[in-house]
Amino acid sequence: MAESATRHESMRGLDEVFLADLQREDGILHPILESVHRDRDLVLEIRWNYINLYFKGHSLLKLSRPKRWIEGYKVEIDEAFRVDTTVTLMRIPLNQSTESV
Repeated sequence: MAESATRHESMRGLDEVFLADLQREDGILHPILESVHRDRDLVLEIRWNYINLYFKGHSLLKLSRPKRWIEGYKVEIDEAFRVDTTVTLMRIPLNQSTESV
């Protein structure tokens, strides 16, 4: 039983770059972490090299760092929270500008 629990726990985590971008004060993702700390309605769940952000129990977005991308993040916003329903996916490059994919 302990072996399967250990295997399951090892399936969650972020790579070093992802983690640094969340934790460093100058990290591109740090404002997300600050928002979660300030707002009791937001919950951040760590998965395997992606995070889910929930608002009042509803999935708000999924943020991942695909291995095939040299830099940047893939943002998938849940349909219920989209202002523009034509945008389903965004790429956030590390230079902090955004472009639709």
